[in-house]
Amino acid sequence: MRPLTFTQKLLRQRNFLASLIPLFALFVGLGASQTAQAQNITSSNYFIGRGNPTVNTTFGGSSAITPNFNNANLGSFDINSPSTLLLNGGEVVFEAINNQAANAPNDVVLRFRIQDAALNTVAPFEAISLTRTAVSSNNRVYTYRLDNASRSLIALVTASGSYRIQARFEVSTPNDPITADAFRAATFTVTGTPVTPTGLTNSNIFINTVGELTPNTIYGGSSGTAPLFQGTNLGSYDINNGELTLNGGNVTTFERTGDDIQNPRLVYRIQKPVQPGNTSVINFAPSNIALVQLGTPTSQPNGTSRVFSNATALRNLIATLAGFGAGEYTITVSFEADLFTNTSFVGVITDPRTGGYTARFVTTGVPFPTNTWEGLRSDDWFDGRNWSLRSVPTNNTNVIVPNYLSGAPNLAPNIRATAATGPARARNLDLQGSSQAERSILRLITGRFIVSGSFFNRFDTFIQRTGTPTLASVIEFSSPGNSQISGGNFTSVEISGGGRKALTGIMNIDAELRFAPNGGILSTDVSRPLENVINLGERSVLAPNGAQLVGESETAYVRGFMETVRSDVRVNELDPVTGQIRPRTYGNMGMTINFKGPNNPGNVRVTRNTAESYTPLAGPLRTERFGIRRIFGVRPSNESAVGGLLADLTFRYRDAELINLGPQGNGSIAEPNLALFVSTSGGNQFGALGSDALDQTANILTKNNVTVFATFTLGDRTNPLPVTLTAFDAKRTGTNVLLTWDTAIELNNKGFYVQVSTDGKQFRTIGFVASEAPNSTRLRNYSYIDTEENKAGQRYYRLRQVDLDGKEAFFGPRSVSFEGKALAAALTAYPNPLGNADKLYLTVQSPVSGQGRVSITDMTGRVVSQQQIEIIAGSTDAAVNGLNDLKGGLYMVRLVLPNGEVQNLKVQK
Repeated sequence: MRPLTFTQKLLRQRNFLASLIPLFALFVGLGASQTAQAQNITSSNYFIGRGNPTVNTTFGGSSAITPNFNNANLGSFDINSPSTLLLNGGEVVFEAINNQAANAPNDVVLRFRIQDAALNTVAPFEAISLTRTAVSSNNRVYTYRLDNASRSLIALVTASGSYRIQARFEVSTPNDPITADAFRAATFTVTGTPVTPTGLTNSNIFINTVGELTPNTIYGGSSGTAPLFQGTNLGSYDINNGELTLNGGNVTTFERTGDDIQNPRLVYRIQKPVQPGNTSVINFAPSNIALVQLGTPTSQPNGTSRVFSNATALRNLIATLAGFGAGEYTITVSFEADLFTNTSFVGVITDPRTGGYTARFVTTGVPFPTNTWEGLRSDDWFDGRNWSLRSVPTNNTNVIVPNYLSGAPNLAPNIRATAATGPARARNLDLQGSSQAERSILRLITGRFIVSGSFFNRFDTFIQRTGTPTLASVIEFSSPGNSQISGGNFTSVEISGGGRKALTGIMNIDAELRFAPNGGILSTDVSRPLENVINLGERSVLAPNGAQLVGESETAYVRGFMETVRSDVRVNELDPVTGQIRPRTYGNMGMTINFKGPNNPGNVRVTRNTAESYTPLAGPLRTERFGIRRIFGVRPSNESAVGGLLADLTFRYRDAELINLGPQGNGSIAEPNLALFVSTSGGNQFGALGSDALDQTANILTKNNVTVFATFTLGDRTNPLPVTLTAFDAKRTGTNVLLTWDTAIELNNKGFYVQVSTDGKQFRTIGFVASEAPNSTRLRNYSYIDTEENKAGQRYYRLRQVDLDGKEAFFGPRSVSFEGKALAAALTAYPNPLGNADKLYLTVQSPVSGQGRVSITDMTGRVVSQQQIEIIAGSTDAAVNGLNDLKGGLYMVRLVLPNGEVQNLKVQK
């Protein structure tokens, strides 16, 4: 043997020493583990569900049960059948060591992840919490178990191939963070090509830190759009006046045939983590932002996709944090929706599938001190001896008026402000109580009361008198930053100071809602129009012309929903002073109407929405078609009189309402292109009325001789609100198929290509129907008969609508069966209009029997009624109850048949 060189000897010695290091580490590790371990896991098993229907199999872990989970082959599964391989949980038995009371477990989980054949992680670790099912009499032996977790392993992979699940049980106690069972791994195979499942995808989150004139910043959720919301730092904000606005987001739904997604929403949760001065996590209650469907559904292979969005929610995340101190906060956003399959509720689906998208922000500053009313001297607000701080509140003092119990000596405060006292002042005002009967009282008798923060009047405990002829009664909300107003009944209100005041309830105004120059924004949540609205009062002695909105400008305005009603309106009403015809201003909300005849309109209700804009058709080819962010609803009670109504209208708008429009809040309309549009279907279809005059300096559009009164907005005459079908149906007639469809409005329409498919994926054109009138604002009916021979199986029909400029949109598909004698589905309802009836009667024609589900939504997408009905093949009669309390307007009735087919119709209340 050749002798080793010195270098070879040195390398061999190093290799030998290196080989000892893992063994040394192992001995040290075992020793440390045995020293610190508070439990000894004696037995563990895994529960795997397989097949259809799923059957649980117990695989042994550290127990003697066979087969053992480690190295087990779980089988082969179709990637499109996620419920055929489920991790349902497991069972673990362990014994506490040493001091069993101190080492009682506080959490036991089954932790697992998915890896591919190359041991690359394709799904990160997740944990399934187990439930305690047994404990020994000496509190030393514990059993934890769960066998119905239903965690799909197929759903965690994205392609066919070989995979393994790696898992172990973990036990934690206060004195021992983790005692773990050994990792074990089983394998499984996934086959097939993935088909898009029903779910939520392509989500984004809209944040605004500046204001209405600045577009939203779009943060990617599942869309992957940069910047991503996950992990982002949203910045630093003053805790008293900061403005960090969550304006909503958007998400795309995909529904496979038979599935129905309803009530999509953005859910957000604020949390204050542990930090210096904050020894425990503070969790705030989650809040929802309703998302509204944009445009019409888009046909996809094996299903339909829809886009839901809300870009104007105006949720200031800083507004409620002052009482919890400055520091770091997190916001976690997720998207949720309710899933129904073949009319049965399945559950809530989410994006992301677990957890959420989390960002952080920081608040700075010091919250203001609090002064509590005691009222032991008198009822005089201006007597400092009545206050806990022995001084009269100022703009920098938070005020609490407690609800003192019956019989207590504390008097309720009254404000009698004069020139000598000056206005009464408070920062945040909290009028406490527990109900309408058990509440505090604060009266504003005369003078001005300035609230420079938030106003909490939850039980309607603020009472405002009318003042005197020489000293009016005015409450002024002057916050320069974020604040809330819970609502109430008011005589005169002034908005000043800039910033945004978020109304959270109902504000009833008897005389005047006035904005000071640069007064800021008063906002409402338009997703709750029945609970969050500004009502301008009817004519009264106090306000002969009714309550008025005064002083709106580009920097001082209402952004949200408001309404007023004027009774007994007559044609050609005269000004009592000048004797000239005076158009009604309806509270000076921005629309004047002069009814000219031939009939008196009666009682007229006018609503205004300045938070939303209509986008009736969204998609890659139609995103430029939308209205401005101002919508008026006009409802005369006498509109159906013989001869109808005739009026001249003016429509006032703000420049900022022409920008940041569309699905993501980044579109705009050039002011010279503005035209008046009207919809009689709650915003689904619009007819162009044009304009007779447009004053771009005063921001007023005039249109004379209007005969239709419904939903008005301004749109772009060069990109008019588009052709939308009011009906599309396909029925089998012997060996042929009759297709019928209606349009309410056609703008720049060339016609319709009729297309057919046998698989719902690949469509071919079989005919063309030209538009009767490329530009039309009346109802038009179309039909086409498919006479192709040798029809068999299921056939799918859709319409490809084409504009004269080449732009296109698709409607459908509708399916017709040639597998036997077919009965076409149909839905009718009566009475329609509903009037004052409490019931809506439905007649359903269905080719199949089973459970159906009917829902009624208003034009904001809010579900007002929902129930299941039993349907038999043929004709079924059913009734929807409890509709008497619905407000007047248009509603959508949606029926999902047992086979998943959907029927829609509209009813008028």
